[in-house]
Amino acid sequence: MSRSVRMFIATICMSAALLAGCDQAPKTETVAAGDLYAEADAAYGRQDYATARELYRFAANRGEAIGQYKLGLLYYWGNGVPQDYLAAVTWLRKAAEQGNAEGQFNIGQLFLTGQGVPRDLEKAAKWLRLAAAQGHHKAQASLDRLLGDAPGVVAISSRN
Repeated sequence: MSRSVRMFIATICMSAALLAGCDQAPKTETVAAGDLYAEADAAYGRQDYATARELYRFAANRGEAIGQYKLGLLYYWGNGVPQDYLAAVTWLRKAAEQGNAEGQFNIGQLFLTGQGVPRDLEKAAKWLRLAAAQGHHKAQASLDRLLGDAPGVVAISSRN
């Protein structure tokens, strides 16, 4: 089956679910994850946030960390959805808990700044350390700054 046919089928399935008032499109194996993200990223790039949101939500509801991370960013920035730090935290945490380095970095930043969660330097260090261990350069730099500014966090967060 060609990519365009798979995308058409996925769009029909998701549209039917949305028209029926469902929050989650039916699970379908007709769309490969790479195709879904290519289409969602293209929609985001042309500022079609509604399409990007629905595609990312579809993937996120299937438990895919990349979809959860990208949906979390939409809520954080308010692109295609009302800006909602609590929803951003929910989706970013799901991605982070699955080992997604971008999700770990972003949830660490939220704990560092107190956006959507109470400011917590220990939790910030924990998430930043996990992302940094995967080679995430921004997490490494952020962790270096955090530990330089709050040396007491080193001993506490190293237990996590």
